[in-house]
Amino acid sequence: MMMPTVCRSLLICCTALLLHGTARGQQATASEAPWARWEDDIARLEMKFSERPAAHADVVFVGSSSIRKWDLQKSFPDLNAVNHGFGGSQLDDSVHFFDRLVTPASPRVIVLYAGDNDVNAGKSAEVVLKDFRRFMKLVETKLPKCERVIFIAIKPSLKRWHLKDTIVKANQLVAKDCQQHPQATYADIWLPSLNNAGEPNPELLAQDQLHLTPRGYEVWTEVITPLLKTSP
Repeated sequence: MMMPTVCRSLLICCTALLLHGTARGQQATASEAPWARWEDDIARLEMKFSERPAAHADVVFVGSSSIRKWDLQKSFPDLNAVNHGFGGSQLDDSVHFFDRLVTPASPRVIVLYAGDNDVNAGKSAEVVLKDFRRFMKLVETKLPKCERVIFIAIKPSLKRWHLKDTIVKANQLVAKDCQQHPQATYADIWLPSLNNAGEPNPELLAQDQLHLTPRGYEVWTEVITPLLKTSP
């Protein structure tokens, strides 16, 4: 029996709508996929922050594992700070989770370390700059009372020394951008992290030749401490 034209048209329309809805659902799932792996880490940080006696933090440290591994209590014992680093993350991850990791704390200062994993993943210096600008735009719109964002220069490491040229360019681009932004400050830990030969100082690097030793964090603390005390 031939299907009436009207019924056949309705069936085609319904099928098309169903396929379109399925495709949109798959697309939405795919768009969240890059960040799904961080969900447990982000939820854990949110829970820890909710248990703090104070409803805010004067300083939020955010970024990749060099932040996560930092003993802030040891480096800044008198600072009302929170560590929201999550290992392996890139700059756009901190952008994506900004409203969950930064905004709730209403910080006076944000200390950001990211870009290291970005370059290692093949991103260009220009992409690092673009994502930094996205981060700063969020600060402008959501935290206008934030006094400053301290961007810690992408560090020199023995493991990623082959990426030196891209890292140096990314640092230069972000440093120049910070000079032009009233809320941004560039923390140059690059030069203090080199030895007399102009190469990464192994004394500052852990056995993996990538992360920091306690002495490495002392160098970072020496650079950043005065930036926390002064206004832009």
